[in-house]
Amino acid sequence: MMISWPDMLKILSKREESFEFKSFLRSCEETPSISETPVEYNDPQGHTVFYKFLLSGVEIGVRAGVVNHVHFYATSHEGYQPYKGLIGPYEASGWNEQLATELLRPPVKSGGGKPDALIGYVHRWMKFELDSFFLRFEFAPEGSLWKATIVR
Repeated sequence: MMISWPDMLKILSKREESFEFKSFLRSCEETPSISETPVEYNDPQGHTVFYKFLLSGVEIGVRAGVVNHVHFYATSHEGYQPYKGLIGPYEASGWNEQLATELLRPPVKSGGGKPDALIGYVHRWMKFELDSFFLRFEFAPEGSLWKATIVR
């Protein structure tokens, strides 16, 4: 099964050992690579386990045993291939800043689009509050979608 937007919404906020999450992993065509934040990070909210689906362009983050966020990479990035599925009603490659604001109302927060002295270029981003989750879009300098993230 190809990883899809509805599948990710179903597992968001589910426990890592839940039936839903385990069923999702079994149904995937791609086996994820799994990594974790180092213990030395001393993360106050609990360490994060990353399920990386490099060929599908998707990364699932599990914090404190719960699916906390899912990244959909619309363009190639650090070994990830572009996500080819839908994000909501549109293909990932079809989203841009104008479409996002037209469909999703004004964002609750936005920023970026400029260099930062510590981390380099920060992509322009917009955060939208939807029914049961937040959706964050990050845009490439020319305005196309770079990455979408759903967060519980």
